[in-house]
Amino acid sequence: MGNSDVPDEHEQRSEAIFSALMGGTSTFTDVRGAPPMTPDFSIELPGGRQIALEVTTSTDGKVRAQINAIGKRNWESLSLSSSWSISFSHVGVDLRALSANVEPLLSTLEMEAVPAFDRNTNLGLLNPAAEKAIRELRLLGVQAAASVSTPPGVPTYILVGEVGPGGWAGADDVNDVVEAEAAGNVEKLRRAGADEGHLFIWIDSSNPAPEVAMFAGTLPSQPPTLPVGVDVVWIATRPRPAQLDAEWAGSLWRVSATSGWEVLTPPPR
Repeated sequence: MGNSDVPDEHEQRSEAIFSALMGGTSTFTDVRGAPPMTPDFSIELPGGRQIALEVTTSTDGKVRAQINAIGKRNWESLSLSSSWSISFSHVGVDLRALSANVEPLLSTLEMEAVPAFDRNTNLGLLNPAAEKAIRELRLLGVQAAASVSTPPGVPTYILVGEVGPGGWAGADDVNDVVEAEAAGNVEKLRRAGADEGHLFIWIDSSNPAPEVAMFAGTLPSQPPTLPVGVDVVWIATRPRPAQLDAEWAGSLWRVSATSGWEVLTPPPR
């Protein structure tokens, strides 16, 4: 049952992206007083096919407050040649000390050709400068870090989150999110009785593993396993803060039950 007669921000962005790329006429259906299990939108495509569209967000609630604090800081990294993702294993990291010191330490790792480390990294195999930088990063609370391939001309950022220390920026993380969210929303789409059920997932910044994977731009090699009733899944990241008013999404991918992953160009606002 909806709590408002107007879509929220993510619902508005999802409907705008869908309409720009697919056309059709959209009706916001999950309004105040709507029956339980009502999808967010009913869309009639040109030709008459009916689409039920549900919008959801993949988030990690336990780190939401920490991520809100992270989001208040500027993590653009002008001195780095690539973006980096860093993770810490607990809430309560001193963000002031982290933001003041992390960039020069990562720059040292770039100069020493160390593209990543985690809790299992053997520091004894590194040269002294790299070993010292990693020890200092660990004192700041950083448990893992990895350089993220960044296309030429794209600004470099430090992507910060509380995640596990290894294997957390792989394309399979996106499939994991899709399968979990599809399982949680399939009944709502089934009950709509539409010709197709579409799920639109936004990646919250408290869930950085799939966000980093999408930023890197490497699609999963295989599509996720989708339950009957979820025919198409759209997955998106939010634009950078400076682009919120100019772009509907940052990265935008799509996968269906009958085809593999594809990268889409988000339509401009």
